[in-house]
This record gives sequence, structure tokens and C-alpha cells, in this order.
Amino acid sequence: MSSETRTKGIVIDVKDYREYDKILTIFTYDLGVIKAVIRGVKKSTAKSRFAGQLFCFVDLIMSKHGDMYTIINADLIESFFELAYNYDNYILAVDIIKVIKYVSKYNPNSTELFVVFISILNVLMNTKANSNVVYLKFLVETLKSMGYKHGWNTCERCGNPVDKTGYIDIFTGMVVCEKCNKPGMIVVDVNDMNIIKSVAECDYASLEDISIEEEQGIRILKTVQALFKVHCNQ
Repeated sequence: MSSETRTKGIVIDVKDYREYDKILTIFTYDLGVIKAVIRGVKKSTAKSRFAGQLFCFVDLIMSKHGDMYTIINADLIESFFELAYNYDNYILAVDIIKVIKYVSKYNPNSTELFVVFISILNVLMNTKANSNVVYLKFLVETLKSMGYKHGWNTCERCGNPVDKTGYIDIFTGMVVCEKCNKPGMIVVDVNDMNIIKSVAECDYASLEDISIEEEQGIRILKTVQALFKVHCNQ
């Protein structure tokens, strides 16, 4: 016997199933990442055809059978379909989905990460923010949702400011100063540290005001991605 569940979620993967059905992977507000069957959604007359599209934000009523949900009713909250009209934003959003799927293995019920995802999608839809800045903001906020809140330009070992060069401990994930560094740590230029701190403290609506060169943006992303991997593997 199954009971009904109501939640909100964003479709992050879609697969065809049988003649008229689809299996959706949905990142939900309170259940984490789930899979759900939606019946008859491929029919031209289906009222809920919108729910079978990537990035669709929906209010759902579902029943559960084993590990799989079945969608009983779906109401549209926001489509985010226009992401597909901008290739760079679409690719970035797909990359973000990959991170969410990965993080869900370690932090399966992150309401905070869901709010971050909605905020990032709104930035991509409604601003002209640099894609590297947007992705950096997502990674920093994702780390926060996992419980890792770095100061970025303050040594997490001695508490002193990082004046010239920062370092990331690949074993603990700590950001430390030059005096506290040890062999094998990741070296980070202080200017890069300051950019990361600015993005971390910036609200989403102001991200488009932050400008960074392409080369610096890529370098910073590689640094934060390395830190991200350290924390995920701890």
C-alpha cells in the first residue's frame, strides 16, 4: 500500500520509458534526488507535458512503490526552458546538475542546496553574469550547504590574514597562510583568494557586477574544484 507525498522539485534528467511514459530524475526540496515515473507524458494531449522537460520546476503529488515514485499530479511553478536558448548558460546548468547528482550521494536531503540551485538558475535566466563567476558562486554555496564555510583570505590554522599567498591543505581542506603551509599544499594567489571571498559574500543579484579575466576565472575554478573534491572524499 502506498501513501501520497507532496513536494517541489526540478527535473534534472529525463529518460523515455515505454510508449508514452518517462522516468524523471528530480532534485526535490525535501527528499533529495529521486526518480519518478510520469505516465502518458509523451501524448500530444497530455496536460502535464511540461513536466517531462529538463529544468522544469514543479509542484508534485506522488505515490511511492519501493524505490520509485509515480507522479499523480504536476503543477508548473517555473519552466526555466529559456536556458536552452543560450548555449553557454545551458552547458553551465548541465554541469551544475552533474555536481548536484554527485553531492546528493553525500548530502542526500539538502534543502539549502536546493535553494542554491534555484538561485543560480534565476541568475542564468535574468542576468548577464560571467559564467565562471556563476559557477564559482555555485561551488562556494554548495560547500556551505555541506558544512564547509571558509574565510578564504584568513588562515584557518592560525587566524592571521593571508597577505601574499594562500595554500589549501589537500588532506584537511583547510585554507592556510604562508607560515602554516606544508609541502604538497595547493598554492593560491592572494588576488584569487580575494576574488573567491568577494563572490562568496556577494548576493546573487550582484554577481553580474563582478568581472574577472577568462584565464583567472578558469584558474580559480580549478582551485575551488580541487577543494571541493577534498571535502567530498573526506
